[in-house]
Amino acid sequence: MKKSESDLNSEALFKRMEHTILWSVDQDGLLIKSFSPNADQILGLIPKKNILDYIHSVDHEEVNKCFGRVKEVHQVVMQHRFFRPSGQSVWFQTELSYRPESQEIIGVSQDISEVKTGFTSVAVDEEGDKLRGIFQFSTDLICIAGVDGTFKEINPAFEKTLGYTEQELLSRKFLELIHPDDLEITKKALKAMDEGHPIKDFENRYRKKDGTYIWLSWMGHPIPGTNLVYSIARDISEKKKAVKELEKLVKETSSELVKSREFLNLVIENVPHMMFVKDAKELRFVHFNKAGEDLLGYSKNDLLGKNDYDFFPKEQADFFTNKDKEVLTGKKLVQITEEEISTKHGKKYLRTKKVPLLNEEGEPIYLLGFSEDITDWKTAADLRLEMAREQTLSKEKERAQQKATFLASVSSVLASSLDFRDTLEKLAQTIVPFLGDWCSILFIKEEGTIERIAIHHWDLKKQHLIEKLSHYPGSRTILNSPTFQQTLKTGKSYFFNDVTDKELNRLALDEEHLKILRELGTHSAMAIPIIYGDKIYGAISLNLADKDRTYDQETLLISEEVGRKAGVAIENALLYRTAQKAIAARDEFLSIASHELKTPVTSIKLLLQMTRKSVNPATGAGPSAEKLAHVLDQANDQVNRLTTLIEDLLDVSRIEMGKIFYKFLPLDFSHLLKEVCSRYREHMKSFHCELTCSIEDGLTILGDRMRIEQVIINLLTNAAKYGEQKPVTVTLKKMSNSVVLEIKDQGMGIPQDKLSKVFDRFERAVQASNISGLGLGLYISREIVEAHLGNISVVSEVNRGSTFRVEIPIYLGNAST
Repeated sequence: MKKSESDLNSEALFKRMEHTILWSVDQDGLLIKSFSPNADQILGLIPKKNILDYIHSVDHEEVNKCFGRVKEVHQVVMQHRFFRPSGQSVWFQTELSYRPESQEIIGVSQDISEVKTGFTSVAVDEEGDKLRGIFQFSTDLICIAGVDGTFKEINPAFEKTLGYTEQELLSRKFLELIHPDDLEITKKALKAMDEGHPIKDFENRYRKKDGTYIWLSWMGHPIPGTNLVYSIARDISEKKKAVKELEKLVKETSSELVKSREFLNLVIENVPHMMFVKDAKELRFVHFNKAGEDLLGYSKNDLLGKNDYDFFPKEQADFFTNKDKEVLTGKKLVQITEEEISTKHGKKYLRTKKVPLLNEEGEPIYLLGFSEDITDWKTAADLRLEMAREQTLSKEKERAQQKATFLASVSSVLASSLDFRDTLEKLAQTIVPFLGDWCSILFIKEEGTIERIAIHHWDLKKQHLIEKLSHYPGSRTILNSPTFQQTLKTGKSYFFNDVTDKELNRLALDEEHLKILRELGTHSAMAIPIIYGDKIYGAISLNLADKDRTYDQETLLISEEVGRKAGVAIENALLYRTAQKAIAARDEFLSIASHELKTPVTSIKLLLQMTRKSVNPATGAGPSAEKLAHVLDQANDQVNRLTTLIEDLLDVSRIEMGKIFYKFLPLDFSHLLKEVCSRYREHMKSFHCELTCSIEDGLTILGDRMRIEQVIINLLTNAAKYGEQKPVTVTLKKMSNSVVLEIKDQGMGIPQDKLSKVFDRFERAVQASNISGLGLGLYISREIVEAHLGNISVVSEVNRGSTFRVEIPIYLGNAST
């Protein structure tokens, strides 16, 4: 479809508008601050560069004057040439405006190169075919006119647009064609151009030949040195009509908007909760509803334009502001479940939602807030919380009292007897039903086996089940449970609140056992160690059959306290037992020591008394020399025996006080052993024991001769005492890097339960009335051997004899050192 002449004119106008650019510079340095997008495309402007860099140098002086003058008159129009990025200069007309508040100059520049070159060609070179063509065929109205109100030259578009002939237009003043209402402003425009000021976008109405009026938009430029102006006009009647219709539509729409706004304001004002709007830049209030005024106690006039710091304490204002920034930065809704706010009516509590209001680019421009007063709710909630806290404290106090009473009863039971088996039986009866419906207490014996000491149920009707359960070995039951294994191994407590039937199946030893466990019921269970320090003495099994009760951390702590108290009771009982044994051992030792020390003294006393009776001072009679020698020998033996006993006691004292000293020198162990055996052979005969020796020569140790000899004599004496008049064998040999001495008898032997104690103080391998000694020889021997970095041990079997073995490191150094 062919476009109408009006459409073509409108397109030309919009095309012309594409060549209008906007830009701004600072008032002092003329540095570019901002510009419209087409300014970058047309001129290639760059921010922070001087605008003069883009203007022809010939025009700099005039342009600088205009920049200076615009700060005085606030608006100036100038013509100058801009450079395109290609280097070509183009004529522009620029309207400068000055903004004191921002201290910047705004430029609106329009490309007038076409007008400049077109009019110049018409006025100066009428023979130029190319430029005349532009003048002749332009759809815009182009003319040269005088400031007296007459056309000097017009293009054919005038005839087409107004309907007059060229002669009719040139023969009369064009002011006659102007609408009366626009006459005065047209005269002012002519006067301005006569004074050298161009005009642009000047609008007035022209009468057509048919009597109707059309709207024209003019751009005019005075021709320097003449009373003529170049002007170009465009028919904007359709545009005006469209604008009028648009204004009507806007008016109608505005009316609807006003109604909508009034309705919205009515809704907002009647919302029972506070609503407010802040600007996104400075967070100042721009809207507040009546509920907000009532809540805070401030009027809108007090609030609008202010921010949080104008009304609230800094701590509160900081909180509100930080939340606002969180909303705007995250561009999302933020909910504040509770916030404290100071109002004219006092302290209030609000529940608030804040949301950003975004523009078309998705950037926040406002913040909308919606706050609900929850002061009454919070007061009621605080009251309920306080009541709940008081009830809780009351219950906690009651539980604490129950706990204290229970633990006191536990302590009383555990302190009632030093027989821990009896106290643990009573403890099981005390535990239920406070800690469980039924419980079982297990004890780890010295040899490592597990014994169930007590098992009890609070319901006497189920005691028959407990009695049946007690027939099952506690060790097997407990070893079936990984929980108890961990408790006994680590000393840590464990509890489970959902013991399944599958778990009971796994723990049961047989069908009858499973049936008992099911009837007793085990919904929740705990395994509590019985401990003292690092020592684990056993465990307490606690069980709940009632599903309404479950074990918790508090019950666990109480149960662990019971376990520790039970551990202390067992420790005290065992210490008491040990003390009783020590006292018995002491009494036995004192009895033996008294007897052993008294025996040689008694023998000496009898020998002396008998000898004294055989001496008569009056007659000079006395015992024979042979008899006297025998008595003296016997007395000397008893003195040696007494000396040995005393030396043993002194050695024990020295060992305990760390005052036994050794003189370590290279020692020929082989030679020493042969010497002692030779000397001791006669003594062994007195016990009717034959001594056989097998000694490897040249075995040297680093040792104390006297103390090593003491060890050998102690072992030989021991073998003679317990050898039951049977042969004793002594063997010395080298094994690896050690010298090994073995003394073997074939006597009564040592029971297995005594083997581990034969090297302790005051211990005797076998309690026999016919065997003398304090039980210190082996203890002293062990201390001496260990001081020589050696080891002493015994292998024995009752009625088969014993073999004592001593190993001492061989000396590999120079024997002469």
